[in-house]
Amino acid sequence: MKELQMLDVARRKFMSYTQQQKETELARLDDEIRRKVRRSVMMLLLMLMMMMLMMMMSCIVLFCLFFLYFSAVVLIFGFSALLCIIRSSFRSSSVILCTLAPVV
Repeated sequence: MKELQMLDVARRKFMSYTQQQKETELARLDDEIRRKVRRSVMMLLLMLMMMMLMMMMSCIVLFCLFFLYFSAVVLIFGFSALLCIIRSSFRSSSVILCTLAPVV
């Protein structure tokens, strides 16, 4: 009878030990999953931030290109308008000079 009680105690201790080992393994796996999820979320946030930065940079580049294009258009039209003014002033002055010049 004493042997059966000792055998039962040993069996219970072994079952308790295996249960503890299983719980420890589950806790370790749970920590590993949490760590991987946290790392994945951080990587996703980093990728989103990089995409936003790239979008902002492309908007800035597009704005600069538009500004350069607009400036070139303004310069071209401004220069052509200036040429027209200069031509018209030369035409006016030549007309004035022609009318002021003595006829021989």
